[in-house]
Amino acid sequence: MNYKYHGLMSMLLFSIAVFIAMAAMWPDEHRWWWIAGYALVNIISSVGVAWNYCAKCACRPGNCSHIVIGMLADYLPVRPQVPYTLGDYLGMAFSVGIVFLYPLYWLLQDWRFLIAFLAVGALAGLEIFLAVCTHCVNHRCLACKWQQRYLKKS
Repeated sequence: MNYKYHGLMSMLLFSIAVFIAMAAMWPDEHRWWWIAGYALVNIISSVGVAWNYCAKCACRPGNCSHIVIGMLADYLPVRPQVPYTLGDYLGMAFSVGIVFLYPLYWLLQDWRFLIAFLAVGALAGLEIFLAVCTHCVNHRCLACKWQQRYLKKS
């Protein structure tokens, strides 16, 4: 199977999770503002992930398994491929975390939305960690280091 399949599948799953969160926001009387805000948060978050993590990746020039986020990183200024700093990790954590924290108020209003959002988000994360990252050659990445240490031994 083409390794880029998993990159597309993870992006599809992540998009489904975002649409579930938007569906949870729908009953709010100010839904358009909140949904538009969440869409903007997702765009800014994608740029944050691409800048803090992908811009330093060795796979970046056209060989990224994540495909969409890799293409976004190609438009950003080149960052030296040096070890990630605490700032890079914090920027990545904030960029990903805000996508999950922003809709939490609405997701907590209906447990079905919350469970669906978390389940699909977890599937996207597992797809990235267990399928996309296994084809990556970014040896500075924590996920790649962990997989080399623990998954490749078995």
